[in-house]
Amino acid sequence: MELRPWGEQTLIILDEHPLRGAGGALHNGLLDTVQHVRSRAMLARLARLCEEDESLARGTAGRPRPHTA
Repeated sequence: MELRPWGEQTLIILDEHPLRGAGGALHNGLLDTVQHVRSRAMLARLARLCEEDESLARGTAGRPRPHTA
């Protein structure tokens, strides 16, 4: 995972490739699709946490939102 400044935002580069084991041997388009969905969900959770932290720091937090997995 690499973080880069992107104007007032942050660009996250997530590069994940199976190199060994079953993942490396079975690497195909279907596995890429599953990893893509998993990565999008993970990045959405990360964004939500960062945005909540930012709103708390600014004192603009509204009602707390429940955390979902």
